[in-house]
Amino acid sequence: MRQAERIMPGILGNSEVCGFFASDIESDSLTHAYILEGAFGTGKFTLAMNIAAAVSCLERTNDSADLPCGKCRNCEKILGGLTPDIIVVRCEDGKSSISKEQIKAVRDKVCFSPTEMAKKVVIIRDAHLMTQEAQNSLLLTLEEPPEYILFLLLTDNSLGLLETVRSRAPVIRVRALEDTVVRDYIIEHSNAAKKLSVDEPEEFSEIIISAAGSIGLAMKITYPTAKDELLRLRELTDGLIGCLGKREGFEESLGIFENSYFKSRDNTGKLLTSFQKAVRDLLLLRRADNVRLCYYTDTAKAAELACRFRVSYLISCIEATERARIDITVRNTNIKLTLLKLASEIFRNTGATRQGSR
Repeated sequence: MRQAERIMPGILGNSEVCGFFASDIESDSLTHAYILEGAFGTGKFTLAMNIAAAVSCLERTNDSADLPCGKCRNCEKILGGLTPDIIVVRCEDGKSSISKEQIKAVRDKVCFSPTEMAKKVVIIRDAHLMTQEAQNSLLLTLEEPPEYILFLLLTDNSLGLLETVRSRAPVIRVRALEDTVVRDYIIEHSNAAKKLSVDEPEEFSEIIISAAGSIGLAMKITYPTAKDELLRLRELTDGLIGCLGKREGFEESLGIFENSYFKSRDNTGKLLTSFQKAVRDLLLLRRADNVRLCYYTDTAKAAELACRFRVSYLISCIEATERARIDITVRNTNIKLTLLKLASEIFRNTGATRQGSR
């Protein structure tokens, strides 16, 4: 039996997922399709490429070798993107969806057996962006797949796929990494991140916790433009949190909502999501001591703040904010009127409580 550290050593975290695929590969019991679901930057594509390499690795029956070994000619071709047997599908430049024509082209290619590898692997990135017509076209192959085909559908949310597609491929959840793993990785692989961790440790901590276990997102927001946007977002979020429980909170919140940031639906959605994360942290700290925070970097200060509010009030804040977020980003309601309603719902009510009461 292959030792755990030899199973997909290039993958950080998700040891259970790696072990699951290694077991199916070694026993030659892979099904024809899997859905890899996880947030942006959790390593879905890296995992998919490692699965593809492991399937055709020349050392896959050698328990003393890594799986994939990364050194045999098959691994080098697959991981280097040098074989036609690995087909990667994504949105074409300038397009916001994967078209029926793209999937039809894939179906034409998979009619032929692999030329070099044990299997022909099709990796569909952002599979939830396939149009309904594209997904129905893919179904024609998923229903009666050739034995040499493996489909890996990568998605942030499997509910974006048709139920008929989901019923033909098990959903494998790719989990977010621990903050310490993300921190160590980006410091090692990014000079900008390393410098920021030394020069601005507080800002760096905010980046790590905002990345929510995503190396890809953490790397992205270390760049100056993205970092500045994140810090501005947190400043506005802190301002809204500061309005909670204050007699003048309603008026102050309206002043924040007048910021030009709220003229964009996308920006407003981001801010409301950020506010929800902060309130969610406060709610969790009212109910438990050992929780993973997704907004606050100082647990002690956040816990002290949390004690100022009733649990029921924090829950109502989250629910009201979610309604407003959906109204603005999905239903295209008037931004100003929706935010006015939100402010009236949560900032007119102080929600204050005596410490220790629920």
